[in-house]
Amino acid sequence: MKCEKCGTDFKEGIFCPNCGTKYNNNIDYMKNNENNNSSNRKEKLYQRTWFIWLMLIFIFPIGLYLMWKYKKRWKTFVKIIITVIVLFFAWCMLLPTENEDKSNSNQSNETESKEKELETKLSDTVTEDYLPGTYVADNGQIFGIDVADTDIFNLNAKLADAFGGCTFSDCSVIFPDSTWLEEYGIIDVADKTISISENLVYKYKIKKDKLTLTTPNNEKIVLKKVSDEYNPNELYDTSDVGVDDIIGNYYCGDSSNSFIQVNKKDDKTVNVYYIDLRALEPSYRVVAWAEDVPVSEFYKNKYVALMGNSYGNVYACQFSDRFKLGIVGDYNAYLKNEVDTDIDELLDYSKKIYTDVPYKYSEFADKIVVLTSDDGKEDIVFNKSWYNKYSSFTGDAEIDVKSDSDGKCDVYINNIKNCSFKDSDCEYIVGTSTCIKYNCDNGTSLYYYPNLNEDNPYSVPRPAISINNQQYTYNSGESSSADEENSFDVQIFRRQTGPLCTLEISKSDYQGANISLYIGKNDSQSYRRLENIHVNWIGNNNDVGNYFNTETYYGLDLRQESYGYSITEFGDENNELSFAGTYVSVDSSDDLKTSDEIFPNDAVNLLDEATVADYAGQNDFYELAINEIYARHGRKFNDKKLQNYFEACSWYNGIIEPDEFDESVLSSVEKQNLQLLAGYREE
Repeated sequence: MKCEKCGTDFKEGIFCPNCGTKYNNNIDYMKNNENNNSSNRKEKLYQRTWFIWLMLIFIFPIGLYLMWKYKKRWKTFVKIIITVIVLFFAWCMLLPTENEDKSNSNQSNETESKEKELETKLSDTVTEDYLPGTYVADNGQIFGIDVADTDIFNLNAKLADAFGGCTFSDCSVIFPDSTWLEEYGIIDVADKTISISENLVYKYKIKKDKLTLTTPNNEKIVLKKVSDEYNPNELYDTSDVGVDDIIGNYYCGDSSNSFIQVNKKDDKTVNVYYIDLRALEPSYRVVAWAEDVPVSEFYKNKYVALMGNSYGNVYACQFSDRFKLGIVGDYNAYLKNEVDTDIDELLDYSKKIYTDVPYKYSEFADKIVVLTSDDGKEDIVFNKSWYNKYSSFTGDAEIDVKSDSDGKCDVYINNIKNCSFKDSDCEYIVGTSTCIKYNCDNGTSLYYYPNLNEDNPYSVPRPAISINNQQYTYNSGESSSADEENSFDVQIFRRQTGPLCTLEISKSDYQGANISLYIGKNDSQSYRRLENIHVNWIGNNNDVGNYFNTETYYGLDLRQESYGYSITEFGDENNELSFAGTYVSVDSSDDLKTSDEIFPNDAVNLLDEATVADYAGQNDFYELAINEIYARHGRKFNDKKLQNYFEACSWYNGIIEPDEFDESVLSSVEKQNLQLLAGYREE
């Protein structure tokens, strides 16, 4: 106990031993009661220590307030230190905002600098409330637009203001979010939209020299007009474009048969492959490609060169907008699509065949150029250094084209120099045959024809040149002279099995062969006829020839074999009689004993149903097979095609008129075979 008056502590009695003051027991009771009530009173959430620390970390103003209000028992210097630390960290957190202000200031300076730069390069004329021209945004982004026909655009604008409705104008445009590429679209001055595609539509609103552009992602960009002039070369900005903006699969319309695949090689290069799955042979399906192509080659609407399956078979592709690629000379659009197609097997196959053609971009890109015709309507891609591969030509004289490192070419006729030309001094001539014209130093002109067999785009090119009105064809060195090439006797081959089919080869040289095929007689009544077509050698030893018709998509391969030739057909679903099979020379009598009989032993042996079923759907085949049984008994036919066919067969002797033929001469085996064949023939 403690005396209230003098403060003396004592343990016994009720009076202070020092001053005699009586001790009051109610004081201890009240203190004890207060302590008990304090310990029993529950703190609220915001008064608890852990909550205040949480607020100090995440919402420091609230944390500081709660600390100073409710933590009375914390020593003052401790609370001061905590406050200083919290405010210091808060200040550090606010520093980036200050840097951001500096960045915005720098960006504003860059914008002003960009405006001044463009004003020095473009016209300073600014027409308010007029869309075409060049614009700069507050963040330095650029927007430029030009219309194809100013008069039409101005008229459409007036009509839209007066009557509303849709009034369209073609335009060229560089958008702020795609400054690496000039795109082509349509302006609707009534709806105030610029459309690149169905899913790529920008909205615009112009007021005096201010333009508000709304992107397809609903982002608004405010721009200021700096000039009425539009010059794409001054507006391109490729700094933000990478490989991921280029790579993808670009399909021809809705078809997956023809497409361009752009694959990532590394962060700066891509591989480009042009695929056409409609080609009949696998080796033709990889039409052209280029590997290790720098991404920068796609910027600014550049042409990207592609190498085909020969030195003269070249292509070029180009972006027309960010989602669309095009092949020069092909009017189809190749649209970016999420569909993926594995081409590794096709590539491996093609690389094994075409080993003499470079596909690394740096090895051929500078040699391939795109020329435009005088009227601007047609383009051609060709290898300007064709003379390095095709230098020797044959006609009524021998011509050699020799060049130096500067692209100067000397033309020699019979080893005597005739004239010279520069490979850069050329123009595209549109005519019956595509050609490139060179102006020679002696006043004459030399014409180079990249591909004479243009009717077959998958064939090996047959280049030629024309000088002094004389045409000369490329000489590969396979033949010793022109006379030797042109002298060739007609060779005749007969198919060994199936309906009677004859192969005639009328000319064969290092480039290909002229052939004719017919089933039955060689006349207008033949069951099927393919006359005087040219197959182009595609094998390394001139042992495989290819023919392809681009209109019907029909083609065949002619392969030289030890016994003669074999033929394989493609795209032949509309023909009921095929030319496919093995052919031997008509001089090989032992191999031709049964070459004009479909089923040689059907008079004595029952036909195998599985063999007969192999020709299901080929009514012409079954018609010939059925009537072959009657023809063996000398029956004639009213159908001229049937009669002509059997008259071409060596065993046929038609002596009985159709109405006089007695079917009782048929054996039971023949009748069963007739029934089997008739069951497969469709009525």
